[in-house]
Amino acid sequence: MIAASHDGYLLGDGIVFHLEQDYFRIVGPPVISDWVEFHARTGNFDVEVDRDETVTFRPGDPRIYIYQVQGPCALDMMREVTDANAT
Repeated sequence: MIAASHDGYLLGDGIVFHLEQDYFRIVGPPVISDWVEFHARTGNFDVEVDRDETVTFRPGDPRIYIYQVQGPCALDMMREVTDANAT
């Protein structure tokens, strides 16, 4: 996801996960969450916003944990540890 001002200036970027029907999670710096929340509240959209900032930007334990696995052996490793046949 790329967040930009009305003038086209970059505000920040993040990742949008589509987890289920009508449910999305956005991961990125707080400016991304601010931008999305602002537009959700002022844009006359039928949406709810629930924020859980990363530990870098708030104290305490997170409610949501996101793990990232990457590298040339990531898919094979995830298949092994989950007994899955994902592509």
